[in-house]
Amino acid sequence: MGTANAADIDLAVRAARRALEPWRQLGPEGRARCLYALARQIQKHARLLAVLETLDNGKPIRETRDIDIPLVARHFYHHAGWANLVESEFPETSPYGVVGQVIPWNFPLLMLAWKVAPALAAGNTVVLKPAEYTSLTALCFAELTRYAGLPDGVLNIVTGDGETGRLLIAHNDINKIAFTGSTDVGREIREVSAGSGKGLTLELGGKSPFIVFADADLDGAVEGVVDGIWFNQGQVCCAGSRLLIQESMGATCWHAEHPLPDQGSYFQPTLVTEVSPAHRIASEEVFGPVLVSMTFRTHAEAIEIANNTRYGLAASIWSENINVALDVASKVKAGVVWINSTNEFDAASGFGGYRESGFGREGGREGLAAYRKHRVDIAPDAAAPVMPGEVNAARPSDLLDQTAKLYVGGKQTRPDGGYSRRVASLDGALVGEIGEGN
Repeated sequence: MGTANAADIDLAVRAARRALEPWRQLGPEGRARCLYALARQIQKHARLLAVLETLDNGKPIRETRDIDIPLVARHFYHHAGWANLVESEFPETSPYGVVGQVIPWNFPLLMLAWKVAPALAAGNTVVLKPAEYTSLTALCFAELTRYAGLPDGVLNIVTGDGETGRLLIAHNDINKIAFTGSTDVGREIREVSAGSGKGLTLELGGKSPFIVFADADLDGAVEGVVDGIWFNQGQVCCAGSRLLIQESMGATCWHAEHPLPDQGSYFQPTLVTEVSPAHRIASEEVFGPVLVSMTFRTHAEAIEIANNTRYGLAASIWSENINVALDVASKVKAGVVWINSTNEFDAASGFGGYRESGFGREGGREGLAAYRKHRVDIAPDAAAPVMPGEVNAARPSDLLDQTAKLYVGGKQTRPDGGYSRRVASLDGALVGEIGEGN
């Protein structure tokens, strides 16, 4: 994969700047149609994207196929709706302009969706740098934007390592920065951007508590612990890596002995017991399948231990008493709190943290607001936003997805649960797409 240098970054930012006006002229309805078409492209190429993600990242195909890709499509559908409402729902605001985004390697395409969908829905253009190890699905997505009618320059993908990311973030013509990654890098970005006037959203690390009270459904809690710490090999910023168990339960701990391959990056799933809150492993993010277990006696002590961290991204609380669960949830300092569940994500719910877990939200109304700024901060000669109903004559007539339907069960239906096949003319030009049957 090529490494973008300063000249490449400058070309990408210039392209995004030139695309702002055409993107504005599409109007809210036109931008909504583009986002809707992108969601359809993701569904139609779900198998390709899932396989690419697994080849690139190494996660099981079951997770990319059944979790990652459907949620990616959901984000674009959700924000397609917002694109048509943003002017009326966020009055006296305007897009930032050109947004620079840097995403990590643990959920490559999903992190792209979290960043790109709200930025485009809010009327911005984007320059995005995927992780150097997992760029394939971002490049494939860029190709799919051509078939969704996205104007040239609205989305630009630059590949490279951390130095490429630094060049993008430091570029003078970037109006907003959005970053997901480690707390150390987030701190560096905060220092570099301070005083520049750039908008900033940081989604960083975490050391999330997983609190199990004595009256919890233990079977469900056990499944939740497994999902909370070992989902995606534990490489999740909001992984429930601190298990807090009420002392009256007791606990059984075990460690599976299994040989690991000699080559590659592997780490045995690990449970560490007899840990005090002061231990380093209880306070620092491991970003792997490592779970530390502690005990508590009272509700107040559970809250105190849960908040004894410099992070504040997520928490999971397990109790059959909903009053106990809600009371503890309101007192745990975390951006996201799940009750009797974990790792529940939806495009309509904002996700983000406090303290060293970053600031700002991604998803939901809060996430969209992060890509708009108050008009008092805009230069007087800035272009006014296009109101709903304005139409750009240059918009492609086939911008709305026109995939041929299947005739299944006595009715016409789109192949949402399946895939599509391209039909080409003799000269190789795309004639159309048809649903792929069995």
